Amino acid sequence: MGRFSTIFAVLVALLLIQTVKYCDCENSTSSCIQEEGEALLKFKHSLRNISHGLSSWKGKDCCQWKGVFCDNTGHVVELDLRGNFSSYYKPVAPEILEENSWLLKLKYLTYLDLSNHNFQGMIIPNFLGSMKSLAYLNLSYANFSGEVPYHLGNLTALQVLDLHMYDYGRGDQLYVNDVNWISNLSSLHYLDVSGVQFGGTRNLMQVLNSLPSLTHLDLHECGLNYSHIPNHPVNSTHLATLQFLDLSNNYGFSGGPIPIALRNMTSLRVLHLTGNSFESSIPDWFGNFKSLVHLYLSQNQFNSTLDSLISIFGNTCQLKTLQLPLLFHSAYELVPMDYLIAKKFQGEFPGNLPGCFGLALETLDLTGHYIGGALPYWLGELKFLKYLYLGGNAFSGSIPTSLGKLSNLRELVIKNNQLNGTIPNCLGQLLNLRVLDVSFNSLQGTFSEVFLDNLSFLKELSISHNNLTAELKTNWIPPFQLEYIEMEAIKIGTQFPQWLQTQKQLIKLDLSDASIWGVIPNWILHMHLITHMNLSYNHITGPLPENIGSSMPSMVSLLLNNNLINGSIPSSLCNRAFAIFRFFKQ
Repeated sequence: MGRFSTIFAVLVALLLIQTVKYCDCENSTSSCIQEEGEALLKFKHSLRNISHGLSSWKGKDCCQWKGVFCDNTGHVVELDLRGNFSSYYKPVAPEILEENSWLLKLKYLTYLDLSNHNFQGMIIPNFLGSMKSLAYLNLSYANFSGEVPYHLGNLTALQVLDLHMYDYGRGDQLYVNDVNWISNLSSLHYLDVSGVQFGGTRNLMQVLNSLPSLTHLDLHECGLNYSHIPNHPVNSTHLATLQFLDLSNNYGFSGGPIPIALRNMTSLRVLHLTGNSFESSIPDWFGNFKSLVHLYLSQNQFNSTLDSLISIFGNTCQLKTLQLPLLFHSAYELVPMDYLIAKKFQGEFPGNLPGCFGLALETLDLTGHYIGGALPYWLGELKFLKYLYLGGNAFSGSIPTSLGKLSNLRELVIKNNQLNGTIPNCLGQLLNLRVLDVSFNSLQGTFSEVFLDNLSFLKELSISHNNLTAELKTNWIPPFQLEYIEMEAIKIGTQFPQWLQTQKQLIKLDLSDASIWGVIPNWILHMHLITHMNLSYNHITGPLPENIGSSMPSMVSLLLNNNLINGSIPSSLCNRAFAIFRFFKQ
């Protein structure tokens, strides 16, 4: 999400330009310029495996063809031939981009997108550097290889250049030996050369600083090191206006500090430094990045403490994402959300919220640390918080009542800690709550419908392994439809909770070790969506319902062991394939 947010202004500008060009086109009687239409038809006939739907490319008016856009004089100004994911696996004939390409006939073309196609490792053709009207050129995910032609430096009107590699690190690659041509692109706003190898180039920072309009720069997986981005101050007058920078997965920085050359980029809103194996501490000058909204620092080995980090970012009032080192990280884990993530940062929370830190946070994830002490009261001041994950730590004391002020909160997970006391009633006022997980703590007291009556959006309820007693009226009708219920090892009562028969969307039900007596009720057979059911370690008696297997067609895990069930295993279960099935006492 953060990756694309900073190019919004660039895209809007391009759209405005295109709107001016195209706005009169639909009502205009002007049709395609004949020479340009003929060029496109010849271009079409040279194609193979371009799954763009070029069947509409017929007739005399090319302005009506898919992917072709004209201005109000009939000139073709945009050619959008981007493919999709499957297009990459269909090789494109090399003659598509011959030196005498018919594309050169499109003198007014400002926009060219050939992304998401497989050009079989061919070299980017030099003729593209002759299309001097281009403002947008996208060759990303297109399996080009070899040296990026310096002829692209002739495109002085270019605002967006995207050469993002698809399989960078495998097989043939794009590379740049001389970056000087980039300095000619004075109109450039957006530059994505991720996966392009920069090898022995030494003046990268000098060249990038010559681009006065650059706001988005993606250099991840480019084989960079301190000779490209030095660890000393550099002249960065223009780079001081940069808003998006991605330097992630450049292993040439391994074992060193974050380069000081970044220090003056104080307009940054998004900064990716993931996977560089940086060591030392996070520098204090990060505190000058007051415009930061998203900061990604995972897969590094910083030695900063949690409280020092929070202090550094005390004035970053817009910060929504602060991703700190993870032991294991998938690039796909965090794209949809705004996160504060820290792994293996020991210590405790500071007693007070420094400056305006965290006031814009939407997700706070501190799962799996050695953080101890009490949960700070100021968590309740993070008024935009939607997701709060504090599981797997050593937090002690009670759940602060200030959490009841988080009116936007959707998920609250504080499992696997050492929390005690009762579950505060104020959590029952979190009207947007979808997930509540307080399992594996030392919470005590009763758990009644009074706490749940206002949580109409609740989907997951986990209160297992606490000293809790569920006191829910037999005639209670919940306002929600749960998908996951985990009430293992709490005191439920002597019979199956009657309110469960109202839950028609259940996927997982765990009532193990819950002191339940009696036979399995017939209404449990109406939970047709359930996949996991654990009723083990109770005092369930009687035979199993004969049709239990056929009534729950989605069931893959059924645990009934350590009960007082008698009779034979129903044939409806014998005909089923389970991932886990336990029936007898272990």
